[in-house]
Amino acid sequence: MENKDLMFVLKSEIRFYILINIKNKNKTPTELTKNNKYHITHISYNLKKLEEKEYIKCVNPNNRKNKQFSITAKGREALKQINILTEV
Repeated sequence: MENKDLMFVLKSEIRFYILINIKNKNKTPTELTKNNKYHITHISYNLKKLEEKEYIKCVNPNNRKNKQFSITAKGREALKQINILTEV
């Protein structure tokens, strides 16, 4: 994975938050906004950006409401690389 790919995730606290929170369980935008400081519009915008770059995917794209998102292999690899880079 290239550094520019990792920087795309690391440049945004919200993108990193989203990847961390969907790595084990599919979630909706509403679920991602619970118990945090991020507004739904910011979550939705970043979900779209992550999906465009193929870090995540919508598992039910035909639903207008309650779309669920899951992490892709590329998203898992990004988290793995970030973990390696941040080990002390």
